[in-house]
Amino acid sequence: MQKINIAFIKYTGLTSGGTEKQLIRLAANLNKDLFNVDYYWCDPGIDLYSSAILNPTALIQKKYLEDNGVKTIEFKVEKRDISDPTHKWINTNFWNVFNHNKYDIIQTAKSGHPEYPFTYIPKPIIEWNIFGSIDFSGNIYRTVCISKWIDDIWLSNGGNPEKRSVIYPGILESVNPSACNKPFSIKNELTLGFHQRPTNDIFSPIPLSVFSKLKNKIKHKKLNFIILGGGDLYRKQAENLGISDSVKFFNPIADWRKICEFLLSLNIYCHGRKDGECHGTAIQEAMLHGLPVVSHRALMNGHIEIIGDCGKVCKNKKDYEEYLTKLILDDELRIKLGDKARKLATEKYLIDNTKKRFEKLYIDTINDIEGNKECSQIIPKNGYKNPSILILIFYRIKYCFLNPQKSSFIIKKTFVAFSTKFKIFLRKILVRIN
Repeated sequence: MQKINIAFIKYTGLTSGGTEKQLIRLAANLNKDLFNVDYYWCDPGIDLYSSAILNPTALIQKKYLEDNGVKTIEFKVEKRDISDPTHKWINTNFWNVFNHNKYDIIQTAKSGHPEYPFTYIPKPIIEWNIFGSIDFSGNIYRTVCISKWIDDIWLSNGGNPEKRSVIYPGILESVNPSACNKPFSIKNELTLGFHQRPTNDIFSPIPLSVFSKLKNKIKHKKLNFIILGGGDLYRKQAENLGISDSVKFFNPIADWRKICEFLLSLNIYCHGRKDGECHGTAIQEAMLHGLPVVSHRALMNGHIEIIGDCGKVCKNKKDYEEYLTKLILDDELRIKLGDKARKLATEKYLIDNTKKRFEKLYIDTINDIEGNKECSQIIPKNGYKNPSILILIFYRIKYCFLNPQKSSFIIKKTFVAFSTKFKIFLRKILVRIN
């Protein structure tokens, strides 16, 4: 069988965020006897009409890809226009370094809506869908949702059940604990913590607020909390709560070995995030290291299925406090749940499972296209095809009627989506006025 040529393309593709990590790990672990893999990436540019802060490039990711037989290709983007439906790139050399004729398949990970430059690439695109938005462009050959939670959202937006799969992002095997230095651990203390990207937009006050209360309440246990990454709001919260001496902060890292050392230093993974999780790669990694997980509900609750019965996604702060108290006081329960978490992560979440399913998907895609002339007519002549707002509302009403138990979430998600678009619209007007 002739090798299949695949181009992975991702804006800010070498940062240490969960989306980037899942693409990098997939590209690196594909069977190179079957696939030629190129990975296109760029540094973060300026996002117009957005206040989002993007992670910086981590060049250790580049080395990891190249050490595993992937050719990395850098392109430049000066700006992205977030007010444009496709987040169009401004002043880019992408088309000078990329030639679609070299590839059989394009792989990316995106929020789901039509995105530049994929709207202009006449090749079958496999999208790993992060947020459940939908792209009806003819070249989106297959949608792979990162969780069942996202799959439900995608279907509510009018997605074709025959054109989608659910494949969890894969995590790497842990390093040997005996070879670790454990530079994060504190002897004779019970260590709680989490790791998170260093931006304030996902800050959750619940983990440290509950820790502060339990630190004073459970006197016979020595407790400490460590955070790898996290926004400045966590540091301010620790100061305001008077627990700075018990909370230690470390700069974010992309080195998998050091992440393993961090996780091996913990006894309980205390997750918290303002908007919740579409899936939860960091949670998967914690589970692999034998950690029970406590988290809370939010807008997105994809982490409920990831954690399973190896911890709890609590309804509110009070529930979080009660469950974390249980984990702190009951050593046997904590160890039992940690063992169960390690077993589940080893069986379901390792990269080997993920890459085998993608390899089959790539081979099936090529066979399908070669055997069906209609499948090969996927050139997006007019750039992209996006449904009108009225069509999306129709699909969501229909989904809520068929799935009444999920209707409240779909309504809330719709409201958030429209309010975000409205904010971008206002920013654009203010910029033009000024």
